[in-house]
Amino acid sequence: MITFFIFACLFSAGFLAGSSFKHARFNQIPWEAYRWDENIFGYRKVMLGSLVKKGDRILLGYEVDKNAFPEEGIRYD
Repeated sequence: MITFFIFACLFSAGFLAGSSFKHARFNQIPWEAYRWDENIFGYRKVMLGSLVKKGDRILLGYEVDKNAFPEEGIRYD
């Protein structure tokens, strides 16, 4: 019984530590929000303070460091 209690405590501590590290790393990414614009048939960056409504098509993304790619490129499969 004590083994189960120790296992449950260790599992809970690991889960809490992992979720907090994941949350901290996720918040360091410079996210950008883009909204679908029918006039240009594409996505436009959502400015700070804009109102995002329930029916809007929103895309979240961030710019990738271009220097991290090799000269020959990376094949997207």
